[in-house]
Amino acid sequence: MRATVLPPSASWRVVRPGNLSLRHWAGESEAVVYDPAAGQTHLVDELSHALLTVLEADPQPLSALAERFADWFEPGTDGAARERYLHDALNHLQNAGLVAGAPGSP
Repeated sequence: MRATVLPPSASWRVVRPGNLSLRHWAGESEAVVYDPAAGQTHLVDELSHALLTVLEADPQPLSALAERFADWFEPGTDGAARERYLHDALNHLQNAGLVAGAPGSP
């Protein structure tokens, strides 16, 4: 699955909410995501794990995610830079078949 270009207003969501098994161990920089529907296990970074956890509970646009995860970035990192970084992370998750975006969503 290839990432598609979405407008900034797109809401990102977990493809199969409630179906993923997410596991992160304290002190580790990576986490494991198991998607039983696809029969796939993914190794993701800590931020991607946090994104999946948030999006599984509540689909959100990139701008809201950039605000929510502001404390994950160096002080002074502007919103546009946070959005670019998170957009790349979401594209990786989309390519893995874990998240999708819905254009024009609130």
